[in-house]
Amino acid sequence: MIEVPWAEAIRRKYPEPVVLVISCDSDGKANVMPAGWSMIAAGNPPMLAVAIDQSNYTHQLIKETGEFVLAFPSGHMQKVIEYTGSRSGRDTDKFVECRLETLSSKHVKPPLLKEAVSCFECKLRGKLETGDHTIFAGEVLASYISEKYKDRLYNFGNGRFWTIPKREEVEMFDAVIFDWDGTLADTERFVVNAFQEVLKEIGCSVSDEFLERQIGIGARNMFKKALETASIPFDEKTIDELVEKKVRVQVELTKDVHLFEGAVELLDSLYGKVKIALATMSNKAVVNKVLKEKRIRKYFSLIVTADEVLQPKPDPEAFTICAERLGFRPERCVVIEDSIFGVQGAKAAKMQCIAVPSGAYSIEELEKEDPELVVSSLKEREKILNFVLSGTL
Repeated sequence: MIEVPWAEAIRRKYPEPVVLVISCDSDGKANVMPAGWSMIAAGNPPMLAVAIDQSNYTHQLIKETGEFVLAFPSGHMQKVIEYTGSRSGRDTDKFVECRLETLSSKHVKPPLLKEAVSCFECKLRGKLETGDHTIFAGEVLASYISEKYKDRLYNFGNGRFWTIPKREEVEMFDAVIFDWDGTLADTERFVVNAFQEVLKEIGCSVSDEFLERQIGIGARNMFKKALETASIPFDEKTIDELVEKKVRVQVELTKDVHLFEGAVELLDSLYGKVKIALATMSNKAVVNKVLKEKRIRKYFSLIVTADEVLQPKPDPEAFTICAERLGFRPERCVVIEDSIFGVQGAKAAKMQCIAVPSGAYSIEELEKEDPELVVSSLKEREKILNFVLSGTL
């Protein structure tokens, strides 16, 4: 490293994002200007900050009204950046001159830009004067993305605004939702043994293979299918009692459960990059005990078990609960599953799905359910990470 003048060193920070700052006067007339200095200021509550020259009209409007919209321009808006950055809103209606299409905001007066990649409605929560600029920090009250425009404009310095040449669109998912039995943990033998021990007490005989291929639909449904197959009558009280016994038996077996090879490495690679959730048809007492024993509870922001859902897989309820509680749209979530029931549930939830044949179902059986990606095991970490973090197969 060598010491150089500020002006020379600062050129190395380009390219950087450019943002359009939209404000309104007291009569609701909108103004827009480009800014190069914006950032995320907080995550909870979500806040964005932008630095505005104190001589600018936008600076005056934000101080007076306490609200603004940040719009990240799409790749074709270069002329808009150039024009709005060279005129003052005191003298010019930039929206008219640039023929900018707008949409109404929900919580603030400044409008959204229809042709932007994304827009954020902000309410001023703090400001800091820094020499000739003021940093305005606004709480994000609503966020929007364009379904049409994805290529974002960047500032390359010296008045040059381009998209990044030959840039591949990177669409990282927000959350990964794992199944437990047969996906992260090799529990098949212990699940089957627990069921068989309880079923034996009531004279119900079904094969291990029968039970293996039902794993994933929840203990209640597995007991019902077993009793129906053996032509043994039952009511809901009977099922409740069987589930309670099965949980007690399985809890005692957890010490012998092993995680699949590659599971911890994959969790570690995803941790901190996306939210990780667990959606399992196992019962809470069983899952919590194993997670603690295997020391992997820290990886999961959310755990949804059979105790919390009314409809087990292949119903999408467990997955939609995860998305709702994490605060993400289903389309922004990836499910990793080993059973056809799990893949069906993920597809019904409108989520992407990675299938791994580590349970009772073969690659061919899983492929028939049309998951977006099939891997042979969790050891194919790079393939899974490429899909989750960049949307590429």
